[in-house]
Amino acid sequence: RPWLMQMLVWGFLASAEKVVTAVIVILPLHSRLDAVAQLIEAPVHHYPKVELLLVMVFAPVILNGLFFWAIDSLIMRRTAGRMSGAEIL
Repeated sequence: RPWLMQMLVWGFLASAEKVVTAVIVILPLHSRLDAVAQLIEAPVHHYPKVELLLVMVFAPVILNGLFFWAIDSLIMRRTAGRMSGAEIL
């Protein structure tokens, strides 16, 4: 059941990434990040439902997809290094 181990590793790393990002990036740069967010959201400021959709659906889906791809690549590279060529195929 390699998929179970991969999901556990991914879940742990995703959670750890959120904590590290909050402590290292969001807390110290809060005011600057707010200013950048206002600039990015300015075109949809008058459309709160569109803004909500972008912030709560599209951005997390894209960012989590990128993070999943990066972690999966690292996990598969490490797993492939342990396997012989016949096991990979």
